[in-house]
Amino acid sequence: SMFFLVGRGKSPKESSMPTTTVEGRASEPQAPSILKRTSEELKELLAENQVLAIARAFAERYGSFSNQGGFENLLDLEPIVTTSLWEELRGLHKSGQSDVSNEYFGISTRALSVKLVKLDPNTSAKVSAQTQRQESRGSSANTRVYYQEVRMDLVYSDGQWKVDYAKWQ
Repeated sequence: SMFFLVGRGKSPKESSMPTTTVEGRASEPQAPSILKRTSEELKELLAENQVLAIARAFAERYGSFSNQGGFENLLDLEPIVTTSLWEELRGLHKSGQSDVSNEYFGISTRALSVKLVKLDPNTSAKVSAQTQRQESRGSSANTRVYYQEVRMDLVYSDGQWKVDYAKWQ
């Protein structure tokens, strides 16, 4: 009895050609099971990249505001948040607008690292972002820099990742 190994030691060009069996009939090489896993791995990698990009954008925008800017930054988050979080952000925006005091107060936030804590590429993700925040009071000369983590939950709905929950630690 003879055995033929398909797909080993051949160039990609050769492996796409039909192989000949012992009986002389042409048969297509069987796709190895790794290809099925690869599509799942690709889906997971794509989900991971999308989740991290959205989490980074959210953390920076959510964490950057000024009382004189009327907390307008929160309105920019609408496309990347769920309806329930959007309602919460609109409430914050509204209360922030009535809080425009004479003294300037602002915070700018930069995400230094964004880490995936948990991922189900079909439904949800948990993310942690380490941020550097710069707080200014009165003038831009009066600043303090500090580091803060923000944790986020994202959900996958209608083909899109959205932030559903966020909490500063």
